[in-house]
Amino acid sequence: MPGAAKLVAVRALLEEHAPLLILDNLAHSGTALAFADHLRPPGLPVIITTQHADLADLADEPIDLDLLDLADAARLFRARARLPERPADAAAIAEIARLLDRHPLALAVVAAQLAATRGTLAALVARLGDPAYRLGLGSATDRERGIRVALQVAHDALPDDARHLLARLAACLASSVGLPLLARAAALDPAALDAALGTLVARSLADRFGDRVGLHQLVGDFARHLPAPLPAEADAALLAAARAYARAHAADTPEDQARLAAEADTLVLAAERAVAREEWDAALDLARTVLSVSDALQTRGHWALAVRLGRAGLAAARALPHDAALAALLHNTAIVIQQQGESAEARRLYEEARAILQRLGDQRGVAASLHQLGNLAQDAGEPAGARRLYDESLAIERRLGDQRGVAATLHQLGILAQDAGDAAEARRLYEEARAIFQRLGDQRGVAITLHQLGIRAQDAGEPAGARRLYDESLAIKRRLGDQRGVAATLHQLGRLAEDAGDAAEARRLYEEARAILQRLGSPSAAIAQRSLDRLSRDT
Repeated sequence: MPGAAKLVAVRALLEEHAPLLILDNLAHSGTALAFADHLRPPGLPVIITTQHADLADLADEPIDLDLLDLADAARLFRARARLPERPADAAAIAEIARLLDRHPLALAVVAAQLAATRGTLAALVARLGDPAYRLGLGSATDRERGIRVALQVAHDALPDDARHLLARLAACLASSVGLPLLARAAALDPAALDAALGTLVARSLADRFGDRVGLHQLVGDFARHLPAPLPAEADAALLAAARAYARAHAADTPEDQARLAAEADTLVLAAERAVAREEWDAALDLARTVLSVSDALQTRGHWALAVRLGRAGLAAARALPHDAALAALLHNTAIVIQQQGESAEARRLYEEARAILQRLGDQRGVAASLHQLGNLAQDAGEPAGARRLYDESLAIERRLGDQRGVAATLHQLGILAQDAGDAAEARRLYEEARAIFQRLGDQRGVAITLHQLGIRAQDAGEPAGARRLYDESLAIKRRLGDQRGVAATLHQLGRLAEDAGDAAEARRLYEEARAILQRLGSPSAAIAQRSLDRLSRDT
């Protein structure tokens, strides 16, 4: 979706559905100003939370939040430390709260440490007040000093494996990371990983939910700024783990696609860090591996991440240089950009890829570029140009025996025939494509041809046949986790319901399709919205 269209779509979504918006933990005034200038519908109330006092000028009604009062701070500390209420402890707990500026996270962390280590309140007060900790924090503000002292004390008391795991977790940077990838990054056996993770969770330094682990932002920031060499070692370990994890899930099955998508944030960050350190081979390997798994990211809405990963790989391929890899990444990145509606940029990348592939004599790659350029021409309403490009692609694919390529191009030629009103030719081409996809075991290809055959049947006035084909297509797409494809078929089922006079069912299907497409950030959400608008006018 082009940048301007994204702004319009988000603004419309907020206007329709958001009674209130919260920008939590804002760090930069530019974020709030850009939102106000480009996205905020008139009258939409916005609550901004921030730790930066200088951002208060942005608010119509700034509200200064007080620190926890002493009684609340003491209750929080005792609860997390599992201490009974004893008058003899009151002075020590009050001093701990003062030293930590009554910061809730700081209190929770040191209380959890006290409970885990069975230390004394007196020893904790002495440690927190130690000038070696407090004076070593440079220009930290008083509130920053409190949390950083708490985290430093907690970190220093960790067993070696837990300290090691904290650094590896912080290197991931994403909001959470799955245990399989974390185990690779930490290089710990399952028992050691479980024990170290248990320690971090018990001391309020990490959260575990199922097979995923996350860090509080302040804990992650602290761990990433530990003295060298811990962060550098953690970055290197993460990059090696990300490459191994990607290779382990490169089989292009629905399960592998789901596992790659689950760790998309971390995989992309690892590739970008490799580029920043000019580790070109590692960045290229990671980008090529992930993007070679068809639609692993974009079918689940990770389009922006897929583009970032592609650009990281392109930077590495150009730096090495590696022409074959460059051509492949140009092609794969262009596909994602095309799906976002950026046709001009996609065309430029496809043309660059085709020129490189022709120079290398890679005819299979040339055919794939011609196919995608045909798709762009088709989307632009240029059927003659699209047919010429598809015919060129098909000739190469038949000559090479590239059956998957042949099937994909036949499918697109079927759409052209259908658009031209030649239903018989469209059906022949779709059926030929489906037979090839079935022979290859390509379920995604089978699903898209079933979908198109459903449209043909619907246009021919065969609603029962259309529903059967759509239902078959939908079942496969759901099984594959192809959310974009699911939405497309739901929309067509909505058309069937509308044609049958069942407005309530049509609305339900259109709304479900729209919700999926909005979640994916797809420009096709506007099509579902237009169907809903038409339904409202006509009923």
